[in-house]
Amino acid sequence: MGSPSDKPWCAIAEARGKEIDDAIPAEYRFRKVPEQTDPRNVIDVPEACGILTQRELEITNSPNASKLLEDIRNRVYSAVEVTVAFCKRAAIAHQLTNCVAEVLFEAAIARAKELDAYLAETGQTVGPLHGLPISVKEHIHLNGTRSTCAFTAWADHRFHKDALIVEIFRKAGAVFHVKTTNPQSLLCLETDSNLFGRTLNPYNLNLSCGGSSGGEGALIAMRGSLMGIGTDIGGSIRGAAGFCGIYGFKPSVARMPHGGLSGPQKGMDNIVGVVGPMARHVDDLELFCKVALEYQPWLYEPSLINKSWDHTVTAGPDKLLTIGLMLNDGFVDPHPPIVRCLQETATALKAAGHKVVPWTPISHKEMNELIMNLYFLDGGNGYRDIIKQGNEEATHLVNWVLESFEWKNLTASDTWKLNIKRNKYRTDYAHHWNRSNVDVILCPLAPCAASLHDTSKYFGYTSAWNLLDYSTITFPVGRVQDRDGAVPPPKDDLGNGEWSQAAVNQFFRKLWFEKDENGEVRGPERYRFAPVALQLVGRRYEEEKLVGIMRKVLEARKNAGLGEY
Repeated sequence: MGSPSDKPWCAIAEARGKEIDDAIPAEYRFRKVPEQTDPRNVIDVPEACGILTQRELEITNSPNASKLLEDIRNRVYSAVEVTVAFCKRAAIAHQLTNCVAEVLFEAAIARAKELDAYLAETGQTVGPLHGLPISVKEHIHLNGTRSTCAFTAWADHRFHKDALIVEIFRKAGAVFHVKTTNPQSLLCLETDSNLFGRTLNPYNLNLSCGGSSGGEGALIAMRGSLMGIGTDIGGSIRGAAGFCGIYGFKPSVARMPHGGLSGPQKGMDNIVGVVGPMARHVDDLELFCKVALEYQPWLYEPSLINKSWDHTVTAGPDKLLTIGLMLNDGFVDPHPPIVRCLQETATALKAAGHKVVPWTPISHKEMNELIMNLYFLDGGNGYRDIIKQGNEEATHLVNWVLESFEWKNLTASDTWKLNIKRNKYRTDYAHHWNRSNVDVILCPLAPCAASLHDTSKYFGYTSAWNLLDYSTITFPVGRVQDRDGAVPPPKDDLGNGEWSQAAVNQFFRKLWFEKDENGEVRGPERYRFAPVALQLVGRRYEEEKLVGIMRKVLEARKNAGLGEY
């Protein structure tokens, strides 16, 4: 979707944008975008634009994937009409937010026809995901499609074998209708690249949709899919899910199938990413995990642990919980809407009889610094080389992360020393958890509700849990409100001048507390309509327990009159 330019990569980007646009049928296109009360917020356009029939709106507004699958099994809807509905809604979402990297509508509808024929002939579904359209992050291999990591040098890297998670879901009956955008290099918590352009947040086009699974976040927020496949090595599922007001789940390493991804650092084991679900409902997080493990992926990917999904745990523990409340990470203050939603959730949990205790973060600043070094063991040269091969420039945030720090090309023995530090932080945190005796930690997702473009410059609230390899769910809890502007700047409660004056903390404080020409705090207007999300953190390999506790937290919020928004 680029504009004419003499930059060498522009022709490649323009061709890719044209290919995506040309694959959208004319009847799925806007004649005129309906006017909105505020043009920044396009989340309701699918309902008003007239492209979707009433039945297609009913299908795409299904409360969750589990209910829609039940309706397909009971022949309330055919797989074809479900697939067409989500193809249309994905096309609408893309025209508004630029979230699609590859259009697969024809193949998806053809597969849906096969599934309908099978159900009609046998009376049975092919598997637990029969007829469900599922979206796939761009760098995940899907037979016949490209996985580029948004590098122009890799623009034609086409793969002819499914990633293991895709293969499993295909066997289970899923239909794949789109691949979604990720940022250049996958390095960023915003989705922007020369190849695909910038993906926007449907709640406020001036805000980031998150990254690196940002295309999934924007698409699912607009119901172009109810469930998608994301990846996370520092917050890539959770940031995008939270910024776009949906659910995201980062399991521990080796719990979910992970084979078949493109990336600049394949083979690097010092810090490892994961595949996980992004969805509209907590039930669909469990659906994803249950189906993924039902097919025994450890038989095909030996690095995975042999552990089936234990559904007996996910109803939630039959006891009152002890929740550790972490209001900040001791280094960067979260903005007032996030603190408000943390406190509201804590109050709701207490009202439900649960115990909420303060959680003291230990070494989060140091863990963030360590994981950043683990991302760049070669000094960032691998990323720079691929960008150079494509005759392109680094995007703003990629340039920031590569050039604003003094990354070193480390020797093997240097990396061993970093691994020793990593393991010590894991051991120290485990002992801290044991002493605290909490079930889970409730904490911010990021310093802000959804970043202004090119300002996602702190990963610490998400990346700490990658370093520790804890299972983590992001869930939506509210929106930025005008009343948040009345909150004064936080005081340095730890008495640590270094923290309060740290450049990154001052950067984020200014984004919210800077005043306009009328003396009003800019934050509420800058982040207007933005969803607010929190994280629920569990221990390593306690995914089922975490899903169960997530349900208890949502129940407490509901009983207290607190919805998602």
